[in-house]
Amino acid sequence: MLRFREAIEFPFRKEHWARKLAVGGAISAVPAFVFTLMGYIDGLDILKSSIICAPFGLLYFFVWGYAFRIFQAALQQEQVGIFSWDHWGGLFTKGFAIFVIELGYGLLPLLLMAIGIGVLCRGGWWLFTGVLLLMIGMLAFLLVSFFFPMGIAQYAHWKRIEAAFHLPSLLRAIRHGLVEYISLFLISLLVLLALGFLATIPLLGLVLASFLSFYPALVLARLFGEVCAKARGEA
Repeated sequence: MLRFREAIEFPFRKEHWARKLAVGGAISAVPAFVFTLMGYIDGLDILKSSIICAPFGLLYFFVWGYAFRIFQAALQQEQVGIFSWDHWGGLFTKGFAIFVIELGYGLLPLLLMAIGIGVLCRGGWWLFTGVLLLMIGMLAFLLVSFFFPMGIAQYAHWKRIEAAFHLPSLLRAIRHGLVEYISLFLISLLVLLALGFLATIPLLGLVLASFLSFYPALVLARLFGEVCAKARGEA
């Protein structure tokens, strides 16, 4: 059974937990804050704002590296706890590895959705094709997202990025913890949806959602680590 209570409470059991969570939330919120700020500068569209904010997106590598350490500890069935913000180079390196895996999983769905948006802009007879491509892209995104946590578990175990994309191994491991894995995946989608709604609040909604996203990321990292450890152990 998923140990929700322990996962929800574990970030609050270490000394200076508030400062550690605040640092993670602040790092997560900086890119969103800069992007929001760029939106109020005359003459800047979304594309220009995104280009300007791109360097700030590197901060996410630290957050992903931090969450990966939580995930890895749970995967190895070690005592999991929130830790100090140190070894920044290691966090960045692991975060970059997670980004590469994310890119590998998400490239095709994002490409399909981008093409769909481009076709939609043409209007006329292209409207149906654009909507169809968008729907296929979103379905593809859900499909690859389902395999992503176990892919991270495979990477953590084998220390090779290509292991995250070995589909037979992923299917074999997920099958042994299917119910818990699916349940947790659906919960993660609900969390993502809630943060998405929060981000639609005018002015600082995106910044607030980004700040608050750090805590559930740690909780989900621990839960997915435990589920993947159980599934891999039985595979």
